[in-house]
Amino acid sequence: MKMGLVAAHGDVGEERRREFQAQCQQHVLNVRGIDRGTGRAGGSVWSEAKTLALYERALTDFGTIAERKVSAAANSSRKRTAQEFAAFLGRNPFGVSLETATPANVGAFIVGDWMPRHSGNCRTVLPSSGKTVASASSVKGVVKDLSKTYTLLGYSGPENPAKSEVVKSFRGGYERYLHDEGVRVQRAKVFVEEKLDLLLAFLARRIGEESDLLECCTLLIDQAAVLYLWESLARGKKCGSLSARQIQAGAEPAAFPGWSKTVRKELSARIPLAKAGAGSRPTFVEAAAQLVKGLELLGDPTAEEGYLFRAQNRQRTGFLAWPISSASLRKRI
Repeated sequence: MKMGLVAAHGDVGEERRREFQAQCQQHVLNVRGIDRGTGRAGGSVWSEAKTLALYERALTDFGTIAERKVSAAANSSRKRTAQEFAAFLGRNPFGVSLETATPANVGAFIVGDWMPRHSGNCRTVLPSSGKTVASASSVKGVVKDLSKTYTLLGYSGPENPAKSEVVKSFRGGYERYLHDEGVRVQRAKVFVEEKLDLLLAFLARRIGEESDLLECCTLLIDQAAVLYLWESLARGKKCGSLSARQIQAGAEPAAFPGWSKTVRKELSARIPLAKAGAGSRPTFVEAAAQLVKGLELLGDPTAEEGYLFRAQNRQRTGFLAWPISSASLRKRI
């Protein structure tokens, strides 16, 4: 293959060897369509003003779209924390900046500045003293905000002061500190049995009154999903891909929602379910069988083999072939 490289004869010094290696590397890049330096412009070179205007417009849109990866609340929190940290460093007479800050500066900011200023908005109370302090989740949030800020600045891995071992240890230690002081974590929303029975009674009434078969199947999906979440203690994102063939009825009802990561032919994670007739409310196994029967009457081709929890298609003539998203399932419930 002709490379277009300059030949060399006799003894070659270190500088000539590096030049040869650079020529080889550049040739490979040229073959792959990568040209070092500036490209060959098809027209005239832009003016500085035009270049700056174009970059300003493009990068504004670029950054705005990039921010949509996370929620507006998350972006707002990160920006606010970054501004507070920068202001904290700005009061330091030793000239410490975001770029030169260390894990020690992060720790001093959280304990000496952020926590005292935000204590008035906190709701976590130490039972031993009655003192209001920051919750473990709020401390985790401020560390996460600082870590993301440094990631955006190009600091990755050990170079990110908010990801240092000492900051990670502080997060875990603060959570243990709250626990030792008597603080107990509670669920934000408690779903009690009385509420479950009211919801199931409402769904049963709607199912009995519904004349449209598609809407009836949708209500049957809701009923089965509620019962599965209750009996299995699973979260919404863990049950979306459940199918009828992954349910075991009989004397020991159970669900097998996942597959083994190493042996693909074997089911994994046996989740025990309620036995039929064990109580006054219907069981998930019964609700699933009722749902499959409804899908068969609807003419669904994947009633037994397909996913149990699915959303209606855009035409509202049937159900999608793939499982419902955890967000959609959460909204329906």
